Amino acid sequence: MKKIILVLLFIAFGFLFKADVQAASLQLNVVATPVEYFLPYPGILPDHLLYPLKTLRDKIMDFFIKDPLKKAEFELLTADKRLGAGKVLMEGGKPELGETTISKGEKYLEQAILNLEKAKNGGEKTDEALDKMSKATQKHLEIIDELITKAQEPTKTNLTKTMEGTQKIYQKILGMK
Repeated sequence: MKKIILVLLFIAFGFLFKADVQAASLQLNVVATPVEYFLPYPGILPDHLLYPLKTLRDKIMDFFIKDPLKKAEFELLTADKRLGAGKVLMEGGKPELGETTISKGEKYLEQAILNLEKAKNGGEKTDEALDKMSKATQKHLEIIDELITKAQEPTKTNLTKTMEGTQKIYQKILGMK
């Protein structure tokens, strides 16, 4: 009789454990999936002595690119690198410099959209670039949101303003599709 009771208890605990596992797996499914877009390596960070040379190089390269589609791609690359650099700085204990870097990067993203719009109005095929820009912007929003949750004031407020601007950029991309 004791064996039967032990087996029944074992089976009952098995069902309870299975219910807990199912509940946990349901909670995991609720979590938003990360955007499948990978940021490039940022290279030299803004707190490095040679960073002004890097920004000068980028400005010169941007000046010489005349095709709006290529310019949009270059500006997206610059925005991605700035976002990556800002994230590294914030996680490395330099939140003010990180936030400023991200904010400047989002201005490059805005310029990229304007150049993409110019290319589209000029009759160029922009579907592929628009899709890439859409994913990139979603990734930017995801990372900025993640950083906002970890940030302290006033960095948190500034990142929130930057995120609002990025959301407007994303809405513009959706309108272009």
